[in-house]
Amino acid sequence: MSNKQSAFRSPWVIGWLALLLSVLAINITFVTLAVKTPPGLVVDDAYERGKYLHDNIRKRDAEKPKWNTQVKFAGAKKYMGDLKIPAYNKPVKLDYKVSDQQGEAVEPHSVTFYAYRNSDIKQDFSVAMTKVDGGHYQAEISFPLKGVWDTYVTATTGVGTIEHNTAQIIFAEE
Repeated sequence: MSNKQSAFRSPWVIGWLALLLSVLAINITFVTLAVKTPPGLVVDDAYERGKYLHDNIRKRDAEKPKWNTQVKFAGAKKYMGDLKIPAYNKPVKLDYKVSDQQGEAVEPHSVTFYAYRNSDIKQDFSVAMTKVDGGHYQAEISFPLKGVWDTYVTATTGVGTIEHNTAQIIFAEE
């Protein structure tokens, strides 16, 4: 029984050494790539870019119309801070009213309802709203799936370059 074999002939030891060497090779590759390639996080004109971005945001906010909007779904109930509406596979009337700061009705160029499903992009949809009278728009909305939807009503002015968005989280139920 003095004929002992080397531990390096065991398949378990060989497997662990192969795993250790492959992890070491991958880490060396990552360190080499991190040192040799630029991170792209530092730019020479960061201050100018940031100033341009903030100026652009302020300009867009100044151009944005100061409207008061009201979105109402028929049969809507408050549900944990959001709206719960009975609109799963059946149409529900949506009313959208828009007025200026003085309370006068506004006539946007177009009004569109958008619904986004975070868990399934294929279910996203939009509906163009029709004008009922001055500043009052309606649409029939039906959600193809139950659950939470992010919704926006977008009113555009002029040729559609300036938008006024009204966001709402909806819980569609039967």
